[in-house]
Amino acid sequence: RENYAESISLVFATGYLDNPASYFGHLLMKFNSGDSSQEVNLLDHSLNYGAIVPEEDNVFKYMFNGIFGGYPASFSDQNFFRHNHSYGETELRDLWEYQLNLTQSEVDLVVAHTWELLPVQFEYYFLTENCGYRMAKVLELVLDQSLVNSSDIFIMPYEIFDSISQIKKSSQPLVTGYRYIPSRQKKFINKYDQLSNEQKFVIKLFDNNASSETLLEKVNQFTDIEKAQVYETAIEYILFSRTFKEDPTLFKDNHDFALLERIKLPAKLTNWNDIDSKPPHTDNRPSMIRVGYESIYGVTFNFRANYYDLLSSSNSRKKDAKLIVFQSDFRSRNDEIELYQLDFLDVMSLNASSTGLSNDGGLAWQFNWRYAGISDLCNINCRSHILKLAVGKGFNFQQVTVYGLLGAQSHASKQGSGNYSYLAELGLLAELSDSWKLHFNALHKEYSDLSTFNGEVYKVEGRYGNYIDWDIRFSLEKEIDRTAQISLGYYF
Repeated sequence: RENYAESISLVFATGYLDNPASYFGHLLMKFNSGDSSQEVNLLDHSLNYGAIVPEEDNVFKYMFNGIFGGYPASFSDQNFFRHNHSYGETELRDLWEYQLNLTQSEVDLVVAHTWELLPVQFEYYFLTENCGYRMAKVLELVLDQSLVNSSDIFIMPYEIFDSISQIKKSSQPLVTGYRYIPSRQKKFINKYDQLSNEQKFVIKLFDNNASSETLLEKVNQFTDIEKAQVYETAIEYILFSRTFKEDPTLFKDNHDFALLERIKLPAKLTNWNDIDSKPPHTDNRPSMIRVGYESIYGVTFNFRANYYDLLSSSNSRKKDAKLIVFQSDFRSRNDEIELYQLDFLDVMSLNASSTGLSNDGGLAWQFNWRYAGISDLCNINCRSHILKLAVGKGFNFQQVTVYGLLGAQSHASKQGSGNYSYLAELGLLAELSDSWKLHFNALHKEYSDLSTFNGEVYKVEGRYGNYIDWDIRFSLEKEIDRTAQISLGYYF
């Protein structure tokens, strides 16, 4: 009907490291049928853009076709609840809604244009003409400036939100407000963190599938408010666990028990604190140039195409994770600048449990493809492509995360080293404040054929600064030699 959409929002779904196609997040447009500053209306219409992928295609074929334009793509119109369920409830990704300052005539023009786009097919390019690029072009219809440049090497969804957060429209900010839509996992952890130790013990009983009689005996010691808090948290945990385990019947008896007991209590009894969160555009920008000084090599220079590392700010990114795409490390040697190391892809997720419950957290893992020397004993003359895969476990304790990994590397045999090396790593991440973050790790390496390359690497590195465009890093490292480094990074 006329003026069905009263306003427009852009929605950002945070990155999803379990699927390479979703590493950089996703962007969609939402058409609000009422006041967008109020509670989100799940029945509002939304505009999505994505590749049309045959179900039988594997991940490698998808990545190749996605990068080189091997798939057709199109816009689609769906109710917002489908995306809220897919991203927030199934993939456990956070959503951020940016509400836009557009007149009714501008809203109508965008809506009319989307109807023209729905039947059209495009070529999909994962790194350029993706969801971010296409949605930006739709929005540019009613803006007097560009949000993206088609000549850019990479166009990430994050960049669109960074752009619109800085734009003025009629002397007013284009973005009028933000709404955080937490994932099912975040909603559970937020409630769990607000419980007393006695209440948390009862949640552990739910996790252990205790009988309803045992649960009722423990919960009856609480006040009505405390009972409601326990039951609401238990329900959130069970729903999260069912998603995590992909089992819709998990904890069925305890879920029914908690639901029935909660219904017996007054409706609006609990008052949970909101999740402390910041929107995506407050994180470091994805590309980076870093200049520093290292105690042995002297001047160092780094360039990263995107995206973030373990020390980066993580306001809207997966906690205790990194996603590095094409990062080069140059160092001076004999008055010349030489390539020291090149990371093509380095993905790591610690999946640390913050509650100790059985379904909170998962395997920590890392995949790394780099070109570098295989050992400090033979760094320059022993360069090789190195593929690393490691798995382990991480645990979170408030602002500190500890982890352990076991893994292996494949590489060319240099000076008889063999084609494989084996790794064991212990690490600790500490977020001391918004500005200070530290990472310590100890790594033991053994080579399949040459034991003289075996040894340990100890490293501590830190970040100071919590700004979108700069920070200061320092590191101390001990392998064959002790080295120290300090550097200044600029993000763009």
